[in-house]
Amino acid sequence: LAAVERCATEGSPYELEARLRRPGGEVRTCIVTGRAERNTDGEIVRLAGSLHDVTERRRAEQALDDERRRLGFVIEASRLGTWKWTVPSGELVLNEAWATMLGHTLAELEPCDYHTWASRVHPDDMPAVRAQVDASLAESGRDFEAEFRIRHADGHWVWVLSRGRVMTRDAEGRPLAMFGIHADITARKAAEIALRDSHALLDNLARLIPGVIYQYRLYPDGRSAFPYASPGVDYIYEVTPEQVREDAALVFDRLHPEDLDRVRAAIAESARALDTFQADFRVVLPRRGQRWCWSQAEPRRLEDGSVLWHGIILDVTEHKLAEIEQDRLREQLAQAQKIESVGRLAGGVAHDFNNMLNVILGHAELALARTSDDGALQEHLEQISQSAQRSADLTRQLLAFARKQTATPRVLDLDATVSSMLKMLGRLIGEDIELVWRPGAGPARIHIDPAQVDQILANLCVNARDAIGQRPGKIVIETDHLDLGVAGSTSRPGSSPGEYLMLSVSDDGCGMDDEAMAHIFEPFYTTKAAGEGTGLGLATVYGVVKQNDGFIDVDSEPGRGTTFRICLPRHDEPRTATPGTPGELAAAAAPVGGPETVMIVEDETAILELTAAILERLGYAVITAASPEEAIRIADAEDRPIDLLITDVIMPEMNGRDLVARIHDRHPGIAHIYMSGYTADVITHQGVLDDDVDFVQKPFSSTSLASKVREVLDRAR
Repeated sequence: LAAVERCATEGSPYELEARLRRPGGEVRTCIVTGRAERNTDGEIVRLAGSLHDVTERRRAEQALDDERRRLGFVIEASRLGTWKWTVPSGELVLNEAWATMLGHTLAELEPCDYHTWASRVHPDDMPAVRAQVDASLAESGRDFEAEFRIRHADGHWVWVLSRGRVMTRDAEGRPLAMFGIHADITARKAAEIALRDSHALLDNLARLIPGVIYQYRLYPDGRSAFPYASPGVDYIYEVTPEQVREDAALVFDRLHPEDLDRVRAAIAESARALDTFQADFRVVLPRRGQRWCWSQAEPRRLEDGSVLWHGIILDVTEHKLAEIEQDRLREQLAQAQKIESVGRLAGGVAHDFNNMLNVILGHAELALARTSDDGALQEHLEQISQSAQRSADLTRQLLAFARKQTATPRVLDLDATVSSMLKMLGRLIGEDIELVWRPGAGPARIHIDPAQVDQILANLCVNARDAIGQRPGKIVIETDHLDLGVAGSTSRPGSSPGEYLMLSVSDDGCGMDDEAMAHIFEPFYTTKAAGEGTGLGLATVYGVVKQNDGFIDVDSEPGRGTTFRICLPRHDEPRTATPGTPGELAAAAAPVGGPETVMIVEDETAILELTAAILERLGYAVITAASPEEAIRIADAEDRPIDLLITDVIMPEMNGRDLVARIHDRHPGIAHIYMSGYTADVITHQGVLDDDVDFVQKPFSSTSLASKVREVLDRAR
């Protein structure tokens, strides 16, 4: 009203904003204008003007103001740096948040232009930023966006994300102004770098591990998958990570059928109790065959009820095979120790038993020599002698097992020795069993007592015959050369690298199970019925082979037969002439005595008296001593020469070799013979006599003793 009155009285025009109420109460905002109109006399006669409704425009302007205030608040709250770049002049207008981001006040950064801003950007990042800026300026509607480093006031680099857009262009499309924001993404970038480094570390570790790092997920409906599997999954399962990312079925298809249920049960139990999953199992792979794996994983339950494991799987095949081999070697060591213990016991028993058998045999022979006219008594004495001899054979088997049997080895041709035994072996196994002989090629020389080859073949063929039973069958004897390297000897306990001759005896009999295989070389162990075997045959073979530095391989399966492979060191020297065993020499000529003086040293009184009686009957002058000390005293006091010393090997106070040395000092020309029920390494190496050692094995017969005494005395002349 005041504006209208002034216009009416003074003629002042007006333009103002007024709110007018319409019928019904609605308020509208209007722009009201007015001016004075005068008559010819200059008097104001009326007012003229306009009324414009600007209600909607005012509402839009108010909404824009509100939006601007809200945007300013958001920018301030989010600490976003804003900028306006006037392109032609290069002027850059920044806000306070932008300056704070770089550790400055806004005043420190003003005035600012594009080149000043660009000088703060890391030089490694600037080429990419400039390319983005140029593309946005050149192409209408293309936004600018870049991540780069910019220098902070204290010198360190701040990672920022910058976004901008050209908002105005001239009539020719040239950019005039670009608006945008900066956001500090240093923390996010550090997290990304740490995550990338972590992934790189994980990938590098995964490549180094001979296995796979994995996530395994078991869903409530029973489905399972490997959401993550390192590239090693191809090594473990021969599948790619992509093949099992949605479905683990292919992995379970690789598991050995005998291990599948056990692994599934372990997974189920780990899922139920949320305990650590751990299992070893076999896989059967298309390319690499059967392998052993070990896995361990930690589970956690997810919100949807599924269970997720984080774990590792390793290929432990070599370790597992080593464990199996170690267990096998441990069993073999235990077996060898048991056999060794039994062998020591057997050797000790055989020593004492041989002494008793020697007395029985000797006195039976002496009695037989005096009872030629009494047929009944002679028959009884012969039965005693035969029984004692069979007992002596049993003792020799025990000694062979214990590796205490005295051997007189020589170089012989194994093929020739086996050939000479074929007729005897044929009679031993019977006509229903075919005996096949396959000699190897080339020289087959070994260094062994020929009687021990007889023992090995006889025992193995008898065993093969019994395994075949009452039906036609076949036994194959073969020889071959074996060159055993370091790796080969490692896999064969008891062997050493070198060249061997292999003597194998195979049959197509009933074979043996694992239980029998574990005990075959134990003395008195037998699978035969009572009365059909002593259980010493294979124990004897074992002892003979070990005594000659060899080893034995055995292959057998129930119903598939058995093969024994005896491997003995090859010998390249020419074979030696056969001198004849003491028994053969005795058979060739009757015992002959003589006038020489013989000293006998034996701590077993019965043996001492028996030996003296045998030699005295042949005309020798005999001196006896029950101990080494007594023998030394007698030798020192004896003026007449002593031609021969016969001494036991193992005695209290002193062994036989030391006694020989002591008496040799008093009687330099004296010859000597050792006798024993079993040998120690006093006069042998592992029971093998040296070439210059004369020995009589207990129990001995009168004939064998007399022959050996005469042989040694004649040689000493």
